Amino acid sequence: MRFLPYAIGVFMLSPLFIWAGLWMAFPGPKPGISDAPLIASLIAMSIPLVLYHYIAGLAFIANSIEGYAGTTRPRWAPARWVQHAMMPATLLLTASAAILLHQIGKPWPAIGLTVACGAVLAIGLAKADGFIGPLDFHRRSVAFGLASVRILGRIVLAVPVLGSLLREFGRDPHRAAPFALATLAMATALLVWQFGFVVLVIPAMIAAPVAFYLMLGLASD
Repeated sequence: MRFLPYAIGVFMLSPLFIWAGLWMAFPGPKPGISDAPLIASLIAMSIPLVLYHYIAGLAFIANSIEGYAGTTRPRWAPARWVQHAMMPATLLLTASAAILLHQIGKPWPAIGLTVACGAVLAIGLAKADGFIGPLDFHRRSVAFGLASVRILGRIVLAVPVLGSLLREFGRDPHRAAPFALATLAMATALLVWQFGFVVLVIPAMIAAPVAFYLMLGLASD
């Protein structure tokens, strides 16, 4: 019975196999493929990632049938072998896509983007497959970011006027918040009056890495 989910999964993919066979058998233009090689390359490179998670979903059911936790790796060896092959398959497809794009005359930025996307997919598959090693950079980056933010916080608190305002805000936010917002609004208005609306671009540019840091830190936790 443990093989039944995988058999059903292969059967559900049979329309795709039939479509691929007919696509290769009939000549003529291939809309969406031959006229958009970059998009087709990116889609092809993502197929191993989709297949990896497809097998993981089938393994959840198959492992549960055997009485084991569904969140563990597939207990059926062939399913594990296929999952292990997805990272090398991604690298192979990435190299093939780069060669194809170079042969048809695509610019180097497009090829570099393709290779970068393939590398990200391969690293994600390697992480999902349990390989840590030098790929465990996201936790190191979060730790480095936290240390940098602490140092930056000490520097900001050392600024004469701004530091006093922030310390007061930390001690009694209900009392200091109106004054802090009023000070921020007046400072922004003064800067806009002096230098123009281009000043508002600077907070927007600062907010982008801050938002990225927050998302990365929350995901890591």
